[in-house]
Amino acid sequence: MKGWAHPHIYLMSTHQSHFCSRAVHRVLLAVGIAGALALPAAPAAGLGLPSRELPAATVLSARALPGALAAKGGTVEVVGKVRDASSCRLAVLGDHGIKISLPKPANCAGGSYREPARFGPNGAKAPVVVKLGLFAGPAHGVFYVVVAPARPARPAVLSAKAAPWRLGYKGGTVTVEGRVSGAKVCRLAVLDDPGVRARLPKPTSCSKGVYREQVTFGPNRHHEAATVKLALFPYGLVKKYDGAFFVSLAGKPRPKPVPTTTTTPPPPPATTTPPTTQPLATSGGSPPPSPLPPLPPATTTTAPSTTTTTAPPATTLTAAASTVQQEDAYNWSGYVVNGPQPYTSATGTFTVTGLTSSSSCNDTAAEWVGIDGASSSDTYLIQAGVTVYVDRYANGQCDSGHYGVYPWWEVITPSGMPPAAAIINWDQGPLAGSPATVNIGDQVTVTIGQVADSACSPATECWQMEVVDNTTGGAYTIDEPYAGPGSSAEWIVEDPDQSTNPNCSDYNGVYLCPMPDYTPPVQFSGLSASPNSASGWTDVSLVTPPGCENNCAVVSQPSALSTAPSLGFSVSYVSSSAQAPIVGPLLRPVASELSVIKANTLSRL
Repeated sequence: MKGWAHPHIYLMSTHQSHFCSRAVHRVLLAVGIAGALALPAAPAAGLGLPSRELPAATVLSARALPGALAAKGGTVEVVGKVRDASSCRLAVLGDHGIKISLPKPANCAGGSYREPARFGPNGAKAPVVVKLGLFAGPAHGVFYVVVAPARPARPAVLSAKAAPWRLGYKGGTVTVEGRVSGAKVCRLAVLDDPGVRARLPKPTSCSKGVYREQVTFGPNRHHEAATVKLALFPYGLVKKYDGAFFVSLAGKPRPKPVPTTTTTPPPPPATTTPPTTQPLATSGGSPPPSPLPPLPPATTTTAPSTTTTTAPPATTLTAAASTVQQEDAYNWSGYVVNGPQPYTSATGTFTVTGLTSSSSCNDTAAEWVGIDGASSSDTYLIQAGVTVYVDRYANGQCDSGHYGVYPWWEVITPSGMPPAAAIINWDQGPLAGSPATVNIGDQVTVTIGQVADSACSPATECWQMEVVDNTTGGAYTIDEPYAGPGSSAEWIVEDPDQSTNPNCSDYNGVYLCPMPDYTPPVQFSGLSASPNSASGWTDVSLVTPPGCENNCAVVSQPSALSTAPSLGFSVSYVSSSAQAPIVGPLLRPVASELSVIKANTLSRL
């Protein structure tokens, strides 16, 4: 046995060297454990011991966890199994330029070894295979650790934001914060400039992965909200970035309407419901209002939302109960007030009603506040409100039982009647820039008033229309030239003219389908106008069918005026079983001078 000891060691060492050479040439496709080799111990000669040899220390296994590191290096844990060894140590057998920090020799009498080893970065463009050995006396086990090649990291923006991201129309300063990787210097850039000046900082160091600088914005000189799009870039030529963010500036306030004065609201009328069987007699009658509906719907809602209550305006109207008259129309139901002086503003809040589920695709109803248009001699009208309609599928078929709502505004003059303008997006308040969605059940406030605005010519003939959804916070404001007489103010629920609908009845060029069954009643509140004096109120009920003269039925009827909690009333649909007939001629037939004027321009809608 002794004669074979050295040849045995030589043969095993040659095998071990051959294995390591093959592993290095393959860039260590399999990293980790070399077979542990047992080296026999030398005989204990000359010590007076028995001739039997001592057990030889043996390394059974050795490996690194993990066996591969990133280019920046790191720490691995060396784990080994040994036998008949009291102390173990690590040694570097080949480092190829990688700095390595090894632990001190450690006790491994229990048969196991576990110690950390730290590796420095790899600056080469190729992977480096570090060869190490776990030694227990002369015996050792070889294992390997691969350090990945150095690859320059592409700069990237992980996040970017501005705080605050909303500013008033006067502008201000925001703090831009960002997180980046692989970048030494970062800069800001404006991607979309809506006319707001932005003072950007100089390129700043972001090598620690964090960017924090301030940006100052000038004022927004437009009435609409402005959104500035910016981006955080790693400095230099960047083909791709992920650091876009936004800063929004509120729109410049518009001139306020002419202030009004406050007086005592009118007391409730003597009767609780207006009479329908005995209309007031006139010498020939006066024509009814026939305002036009807005354009086809712009937004759609199918589920009602919870309404909220807002404080009523401080300015209210006054009217004696004895001055309330009752009249009838084919398409209006609500209240009209006439004053001795021209009205320069009108305000009202109403709830958006829902239509009762039906199979008709013709159902539509409008709720609005307006000035003028209530007599045949008044061929002006300025109004704003909402329309509820039967929803339709993409193929044009009606979606029975589902209804949409959209807000709108309209200005009519003797010289022309442009189409009513549907409001597509809100331009004021917290929802500025978002779709102008109004839900059934929402509470909407409309304010129309004369303002001084240089955008109109002359500036004294500029009027402002404001539509606010009090439930959602959406708001829209627009200034338009208007020179109407201001002879009346109105708060109306209307059966709109559907000039393009062949299913509706043609009454002297006005196309009216039956007023749809709506529920709940429309609640009008916070009625106000300037000046607040009034010569008389008119309670207008909608009757049907169009063209009836002596045998008409009331289908939409306002309640008596109420003063608590603010001046207001409700308009309700009268079911077919409760519809009261009208006996005698209508006081406000649709075939009026105003209707003829509108009929001549219906084709433009």
